[in-house]
Amino acid sequence: MALDINEDRISLLQNRKSPIQDKEIEEFLQMNLDVSFTTDKEFAYKNSDFVIIATPTDYNTETNYFDTSSIESVISDVLKFAPNSTIIIKSTVPVGYTEKIRIMFGKENIIFSPEFLREGKALFDNLYPSRIILGSKTEKAKEFAELLKNGAKKENIETLFTGSTEAEAIKLFSNTYLAMRVAYFNELDSYAISHSLDTKEIIQGVGLDPRTRKDFIADEVLAKNPIKDKGIEVIIFEPKLKDETFFNSKVVNNLEVFKKQSDIIIANRISKDLEDMKEKVFTRDIFGDS
Repeated sequence: MALDINEDRISLLQNRKSPIQDKEIEEFLQMNLDVSFTTDKEFAYKNSDFVIIATPTDYNTETNYFDTSSIESVISDVLKFAPNSTIIIKSTVPVGYTEKIRIMFGKENIIFSPEFLREGKALFDNLYPSRIILGSKTEKAKEFAELLKNGAKKENIETLFTGSTEAEAIKLFSNTYLAMRVAYFNELDSYAISHSLDTKEIIQGVGLDPRTRKDFIADEVLAKNPIKDKGIEVIIFEPKLKDETFFNSKVVNNLEVFKKQSDIIIANRISKDLEDMKEKVFTRDIFGDS
């Protein structure tokens, strides 16, 4: 059930025409989909199990706040017509918003689930999502995640259940990282143009750097043939960590004991303490202490 306040958009959808330019949406609308399009709030919300809010929340540069009024308006309507439904917020919101809105409306079943969609590729990115994130660890959150997985074509989708504010921060920093990445490659492109270089080839080469790939590092470590009697046990040296385990791995506080127990040592940095273990050390610290 798709609800919109714009009658022109709904009219287009009812006639199986996409109101936005999106190849997959245009194709899917021609299929025999079990979907209705309406401007009738009561008709849309009544008896619903989940309500997904994806209204625009433009950033107001004068007040320095996101305009979240459309979200609050939808929540009010949902509570009126379907008070027992679970509300999923997909709109971009400030960090801490969902927790605040739960208190405001006195409703716990409001969950933030960030989306990572490209312009013109919205449906494609839902069919082949990079990850699924739910800002809740409840059964309803898990149920909704399964719905997203079942609706996708991609298999083995990475799924993460977090606190609501952590999920909002993930969206914020994902956007920030993307902006930095775009700015970085724009500068790279400017350099390439000024020196008559092929930008695509440079970006492809930079993107092949294996030092940021966990699978590559793991393969390199396995090639060293550590003991495999009962699988590969991971131990961690950390003299200041009081816990006996860290992410289910044993913590060793004594460096000499750690050295004796290790077949291979993975180190972020080379130090003098590891000089006697050079044959066992795997690291990408090229410059060492220099």
